[in-house]
Parts: sequence; structure tokens; C-alpha cells
Amino acid sequence: MTFSNLRFENQYLELPNPFRRGDIVRVAGCSRSGRRGIVETTQEEWAHFNQRVKDGLYADYFDACVTVEFPTGQGGFSHQHISPLYLERCRPEKEDPG
Repeated sequence: MTFSNLRFENQYLELPNPFRRGDIVRVAGCSRSGRRGIVETTQEEWAHFNQRVKDGLYADYFDACVTVEFPTGQGGFSHQHISPLYLERCRPEKEDPG
């Protein structure tokens, strides 16, 4: 079977993105000690991409993602593309007393 964005389960869905560049997030449902990352995608980039899809750019459900930068153990960062459906904002200063 060929992958096609014409099939309903593969179609691009314009999702709301409540996050702004610089927001601290984690994957929803992970423990409070779960890995935290920083949103890289701006609202302008999100809106521009959605407009390009409306104008005919090929996209599928994998493309409805924001870029999140996660710190690595070596002191750098590594990014992942994650759907806003799976992210939650976290506030470490309120969650990590001390």
C-alpha cells in the first residue's frame, strides 16, 4: 500500500499551536522530572507554513509539528519535531521547589 495524503488518516490537519518561541515544554503525560525542551518555532513560521499548505504545498500529518530543542548530556542541543497535541507548557520554577 502506498502512503498518500489523500487518505483521511494521512491528511494534514491545521492544528492550533498555543506555544511561542522560547516556551519551556515537555511531552504531555510525562512525569514532572521528564525531559524539558524549548520551543523553537515562532507563531509567524507556524502561520506561514499553514498558508503554504492552503496554497498547495504537499503536507501530511507528520508535518503538523513544532520544533523543540532539547539539551543533550554533552552541553549542546538536539531538536525534535513534535505535534502540539503532544506538548504541554511547564514552569520549572513552580514545579521544582528549592
